[in-house]
Amino acid sequence: MKKMLTGIIVFSLLSVVSFAQQPAKYGLGFEFHMFPSTSFPGLSAIGLYFPIDMNGLLIEPQVVYNNNEEELDYDGGENYSSYDSKTETTDYQLLVGIFKCYEKDKYRFYGGVRMGKVWHEEKYRNDNPDYDDGSDDEEFGYFIIAPTVGTEYFFSENFSFGGEGQLRTMESESQDNYSNTVHKTKTTTLISNFMVRFYF
Repeated sequence: MKKMLTGIIVFSLLSVVSFAQQPAKYGLGFEFHMFPSTSFPGLSAIGLYFPIDMNGLLIEPQVVYNNNEEELDYDGGENYSSYDSKTETTDYQLLVGIFKCYEKDKYRFYGGVRMGKVWHEEKYRNDNPDYDDGSDDEEFGYFIIAPTVGTEYFFSENFSFGGEGQLRTMESESQDNYSNTVHKTKTTTLISNFMVRFYF
């Protein structure tokens, strides 16, 4: 799965370069997903899209960054130790969408696939000098492949809004350094997004 996905992403990026010589319209887009933000890493922030429209073909890289910090100031009282702690969670997401488009009047319909990866990091810090700071740190990644269909309505030549649906499959694999246990997860979910795009 990882090798196949890597090959598809590389092919997609090479396709963008090869089509770059053709007349193209570039843009900037935003998503407002309609899925609980706590369900998957990388979904708790608004996605930023960079659509490249090339005569019936839409190439659309997407990036998402989300960082959340939580601090606990603990006072155990006179007879107890008092230590503060801090938890930091960071998600990075990079996807590339490749779509075939069909236009009618002010509407555009498209279908294809989005694919890429989410990097998820969790860091925990405690003021206790006897506590191993790095023991609870966690870092893992999800590979994503999502067949996608969507539509846009163009208010003008340079502005559109619409929606899309994705059947997103997320796979991850991690290994426990202490027990050498390999943990694999696979989740498939239907996700709907509201899209706004501006073309230049």
